Amino acid sequence: MLVNRTFFLGAFFLALACQALPLHARTIEPVDSLPAVSAVPWYDARALMDSRSELNWYVDTTLAGFQWYDFYLPGHPFVAGKGNVGHPSRRLDFTLNPSGGFRLFGKDPYGQYRFSHEQLRFFRPQHVFSELYYVLGSSREQLFFAQHTQRLQDGLFLGFQYRVINSPGLHSRMGTKNTNLYFTGDYRHPAGRYQALASVVINKLENQQSGGLRNRLAYEEDPVRDSVFLYRAGSRLRETAFSLSHLYDLSFGREADSLRTPDQLPAALPGSINLGRITHDFAYRYQSWVFEDEAPPHPLYPFEPASPSATYDSTRVQWLENRISWSNGSFRAGARRSPLHVTASLTHEVVRIRQPLLGGHGEEEGEAYLFREATFNHLSPGLSLSVNPNGRVVVRGAASYTLGGYRDEDFSLQASLDAALGTNWHVLGSVTVESREAPYFMQHYSGNYVSWDNQFEKLSLVGAGLKIGGQAFGFEGRYAWLGNMVYLDARALPVQNQDFFPVWTARAHAKFGLGPFRSVNQVLYQHVDRDQFERFPPLMSHHSLYGDFSLFDRALQAHVGVDLTYHVPYFPMGYMPVVWQFHVQDDYESGHQFLLDVFANFQVQRTRFFVKLQHVLGLLPGRPPAYSVPFYPLPEVAFKFGVSWMFFD
Repeated sequence: MLVNRTFFLGAFFLALACQALPLHARTIEPVDSLPAVSAVPWYDARALMDSRSELNWYVDTTLAGFQWYDFYLPGHPFVAGKGNVGHPSRRLDFTLNPSGGFRLFGKDPYGQYRFSHEQLRFFRPQHVFSELYYVLGSSREQLFFAQHTQRLQDGLFLGFQYRVINSPGLHSRMGTKNTNLYFTGDYRHPAGRYQALASVVINKLENQQSGGLRNRLAYEEDPVRDSVFLYRAGSRLRETAFSLSHLYDLSFGREADSLRTPDQLPAALPGSINLGRITHDFAYRYQSWVFEDEAPPHPLYPFEPASPSATYDSTRVQWLENRISWSNGSFRAGARRSPLHVTASLTHEVVRIRQPLLGGHGEEEGEAYLFREATFNHLSPGLSLSVNPNGRVVVRGAASYTLGGYRDEDFSLQASLDAALGTNWHVLGSVTVESREAPYFMQHYSGNYVSWDNQFEKLSLVGAGLKIGGQAFGFEGRYAWLGNMVYLDARALPVQNQDFFPVWTARAHAKFGLGPFRSVNQVLYQHVDRDQFERFPPLMSHHSLYGDFSLFDRALQAHVGVDLTYHVPYFPMGYMPVVWQFHVQDDYESGHQFLLDVFANFQVQRTRFFVKLQHVLGLLPGRPPAYSVPFYPLPEVAFKFGVSWMFFD
């Protein structure tokens, strides 16, 4: 489905003509100061259901970084991709993902290309907040989203976002058609006793799959010769999810009868009794992962395929989760707050997985194979503590344990200390100890090309980190001690390390300003003390240099500059479309890779827009193509144009 670009370009020029409309944002400030924001707050689900309800953010209207348009971790420069938005990507900085229930993958190959309840933004405008966003790129690349949140009455907000990525890609079999939709409901009773939060998420992702170039040297001599492994293959993800969280404040007593804004809760007077609050979270999610190829299977794996004529692999997963928790923190503003905040919870999770059974053809109409099914029940008690939760020094701890099912005897222990130094500096220290089962697709996978059933030992993870800094400068150091880690080897088959090894990371960021010129810089060093594990560049850096200008009596704000991303040579991870995962490869070592973009961002009242040339170093004669993921060449030069139009009333 193509978006009508004429409509959106017309909307853009209409926005430029709306000079009489008021601007609900501060004047753009230098990048080394606090960012300019609108008056519209937003929360994530965790913040809204937390008794510390002041934890919120604001809709950002700054120009700095507006040119980073990709929906996958926008603004994060260290990402490896296949050269077209909407396809699987992976972070190039090592992260120790915290335990988050049952996992299909170690790391989600689609990240924020799909919506999830935990990632949604719940806006709370005074009246309405809307935004139209559109990007037009080379070869009919189009990204679009429309979002709207409206306050229907005091304490009740309804919102939605519709998002599309439609891009044929510049190379063979790189097309993308991704569609995402969510609806949100946010209700808080005026008396502050009841809060409810709900969302419905629908994700539909369609990617053409090529398997990469068959002969990259021939392609580098003549780009027309871009023969690939798979010419008729594709992958599809269908996901539907519903989430509901609601809480009831058990406290009782007198409440202040004073003037307050509609968003403020009544304050509890002295003499009220705080019995805490009880929360119930319900979530249901259905996913269908399909890899389909109408052509005979190509020998990507050295095994005989179950079906020699075509492939249809469909894995279906259903999650059902109920969580009940009690906290001693009152939800009502002004209530007496204990210096010790305690939350006790009990979670029941049911997971049902259905995979194709190799060796037999389906008896059900429309099914390619017989299916095998597995159902798991998990029961997880948890406890979290927060000492001095509203002070300048906060100590937090959390523990959870899982009984039964696939994740039997998994546990997680976390502790952190967060201290404010002055008004702009923070120190954050954290420690994590976990033991958890390997991701399900590493243990059990079944398809036309390959299948495996492993009995891996539990993963052991110990992590510690220290972060100090503010808006203009910061440093972060992390240490991880990993045991029994699993990954896909050079054959794209899962293996497990049988020992422990360390991972060190150090990151520094700095922002500078001199007159109208600005500089945003980030340097990352990381060391993985094992070659038989996922691969990461040892050293990376990103630098954004631009001029900040005002024209026409500050009616137009402009940033004009360059983005430079660099990493040292290393062996990047390949991608195996059959099993949806990245794997180690030893055939190609990237050189010193420099990616340079030239951009110009503009703002006229409520409207922001950018133009950029991406990967301009591809214009240099004789320069070989750049590969972020072997062997998917990045576009040599790509033009992008994007516009954002916000409404606050």
